[in-house]
Amino acid sequence: MGKSDLDMDRQIGKVAAERGVSRAQISLAWLYRNPVVAAPIIGTLKTSHIDDAVAALSIKLTKEEAEQLEAAYTPRVDVNVKNSDPKAIAQMAATVGIKIAVPATSK
Repeated sequence: MGKSDLDMDRQIGKVAAERGVSRAQISLAWLYRNPVVAAPIIGTLKTSHIDDAVAALSIKLTKEEAEQLEAAYTPRVDVNVKNSDPKAIAQMAATVGIKIAVPATSK
């Protein structure tokens, strides 16, 4: 985890404590409100993980809360470029405002 990740974790914890809910619920509430995220992939090991995912649907972050979370967030694209179409990856990155260097494909 880098500094940005730690800053984001602290902000999530602060908003969660203020709301009296779990960090997972705040994280998922932010994902649910983000138009770039079509559907978060939620893996569960415990039934409480499912409970958090469902509970997050009823959490509507305020503009201020969202800004607080996003101020600490550094977007990045994490993809396996080796087997992907460089043009498609660049377009995906541009959609969220990220410029990335994509190596040319080798054939």
